[in-house]
Parts: sequence; structure tokens; C-alpha cells
Amino acid sequence: GCGLPGPSGCDNQCGSTKVVDCAGVCGGSAVDLGCGCNLPGPSGCDNKCGSTKVVDCAGVCGGTAKDLGCGCNLPGPSGCDNKCGSTLKEDRCGVCGGDGSSCLGCKTVDQRSQYDKIKTSLRREVKLIKRNLEKSKLTASFKKKVLRQARKNFKAALAAVENLPASVTNCASVEFCVSVDVSSVSLKKVLELSKKQVKLNRKAMRKGKPTVTGEPCKGSIKECEANMKARTKRYIESITVVRKKDAKVQKTAKNVDRFTSKCS
Repeated sequence: GCGLPGPSGCDNQCGSTKVVDCAGVCGGSAVDLGCGCNLPGPSGCDNKCGSTKVVDCAGVCGGTAKDLGCGCNLPGPSGCDNKCGSTLKEDRCGVCGGDGSSCLGCKTVDQRSQYDKIKTSLRREVKLIKRNLEKSKLTASFKKKVLRQARKNFKAALAAVENLPASVTNCASVEFCVSVDVSSVSLKKVLELSKKQVKLNRKAMRKGKPTVTGEPCKGSIKECEANMKARTKRYIESITVVRKKDAKVQKTAKNVDRFTSKCS
């Protein structure tokens, strides 16, 4: 038209602004972004053609450091509890971090009450021996000697009781556990010392035992017989009371569990 520009563009048409793209197509949309015609431009953290690199957790472009949930470049959660840094494993009972005892059928038996009963009887033995000596007509030196030995026996027996375990553990499992005797040695010593107290008391009382040929009786035959009978009764009682305490020691000892379970 008059006064208007002539045909233009790569298609040589009036008013055309088309250009040939990088692919040689007139008016095409193919563009070269720096990495070739119609290809993606530079990419990745290194801004290079075809790059897929990313910055790792350590700030390194294309680095291999990873955060698996426990910190950069550190191992991820571990162990049966799936926690960072854990080394826990399931025990034989299937318990995570367990000690393997929950399925062994174990129970703890507290034995202190039995020991207290034994100590009470042992203590009573000494008091009875002392009382018997005080009531006897034995010499002071002999009484002192007997009482000293009685106290020595008591202290040794008490020490043996203190050496016993306060409690034992009994487990039902025979596959992983065995029973171990932890009390017999000390208990045997306690029982032997208690028996010694009985013998010591009997020996001392026999020394002062009333006899028909002993002191001359001053009174009628009936009075003398009654006196002899009363003295003999006291003698028997002095022997019996200590023996009864020993019987309590022996009986209580039978209630003490001598074995504890040791499990692998």
C-alpha cells in the first residue's frame, strides 16, 4: 500500500515480524538457551548444561553427604527401637533392649524376715543361758567362762546369718537357668553354733545338777523329797528352754530358700 513498508519477516509478508528459529523454522518457537537448540538451559547447582547436581546437607554442590534423619552425613535411625545412635537389640524374649529375663518366669524371694526370726532365737538362747547361770550355785569364775563362750558362739552365728543373701531369685526356665546353692554353708554354721549353745548350757547345768548324795537335807523326808523334786524340775527346765530356742532356729532354717537361679 502507498506509504507502507514492503513485505517483511522470514515469510516475506506485509507486516510480518517472523524470524527463523534455531531449528531453521520460520516463525518457529525453538530457542537456544545456551545448551543447544530447543534444549534446556544450564541447570543444577553448578549451572551447567544437563546438570542435575544439588547442594548436599554439607553445603557441597554435587556432594554425597546425606541427612538420614540423625544429622548430616551421620547414620540414620538404628537398633530395634529405630532411634539415632541406638545399638539396642531384641532379647530372647522379644523385648527391645531387654535383659532376657522377662520370659524366664523369675520371682524374687525376700528372706530377711526368716533371718530376723533366727537372730531373735539366737539372742534368746544367750539370755536364757545367762539366766540359768545366775540362778545356779556354780562358781562365779565358771559362770563367767560359760557366758563368755555363749556370747562368742552367738556373735559367730550372727555373723553367719549376716553373710546370707537378703533375697534369692527363682526362675521357672530350665533351658537358660540353673539353681545354685548360696546359703547352705552359712546356714550349716548357724545351726551348728545353735547346737553348741544347747550343749554348753546342758554341760553347765549338769555341773550344778542336784543329786541325792549332794547337800545334806535339813528337814523331814517329805520336805527333802519335795525340795529335790523342785530342784530337779528347775534343772530340767533350764535344759529345755534353751533346747526349745534351738528347735526354733532349726525349724526356721528349713523355711530359708537355699538356692538362687543363675541364668545365661
